[in-house]
Amino acid sequence: MTTAAKPCSREMALSRMRALSKITDAKYQLGTGNFNKASYNAKLGLTVPAGFAKEYDCAGAAMCEAYMITRHDPGFAAGKVPPDYRDQNDIDDDHNTNSAIEDALTKQEVYELVLEGPMLPGDLVMWATITLYDKDDGEKHVFIGHVLMASYVPAGWKPEDGFYKCRFLQCCGGNGRKPAVIETDGSSIDRHNAVWPKKAHRAFIVRVKQR
Repeated sequence: MTTAAKPCSREMALSRMRALSKITDAKYQLGTGNFNKASYNAKLGLTVPAGFAKEYDCAGAAMCEAYMITRHDPGFAAGKVPPDYRDQNDIDDDHNTNSAIEDALTKQEVYELVLEGPMLPGDLVMWATITLYDKDDGEKHVFIGHVLMASYVPAGWKPEDGFYKCRFLQCCGGNGRKPAVIETDGSSIDRHNAVWPKKAHRAFIVRVKQR
């Protein structure tokens, strides 16, 4: 294993993400958010631990703080995504959407794709940050990835039914937006997939593996 991550259960992660949504003065800030082991108190159950941070981005909330994964993880996702996914920015040694998708497509040390069976509350839906170059002038364009956590999935739901029928908790901006974590439907995922039809650019359902 090249990762030190020991994620909590989906049920605990969902409870922690709901707790984050109750911190009304927490704000979205790209590049922030982490699991702070020193702030965690298991006796607090579903209440908001006083030591939770006040700034998060989508991965800092839904992946790190919710699943109790320290963001910097030397050795994690140190390989490469398969060639068909080369537009995705390569991220080593940290947990975010790109490294999670890479891991799910390759070693599956922490994350795996949900290809069969139902999406479950606590599962993550994410797309990667990608870099594309204009075919005419070579100008560089970076499109930032995102991750949402499923909070409600209707019985018998399938991706082709539309993510708008599900509910999600997500940390979203722009920078400075409060509260950082809100609950919405999944229509933003449907819109993303409509704009980005290429497989490597679409949203993935990703499950954090239970140890």
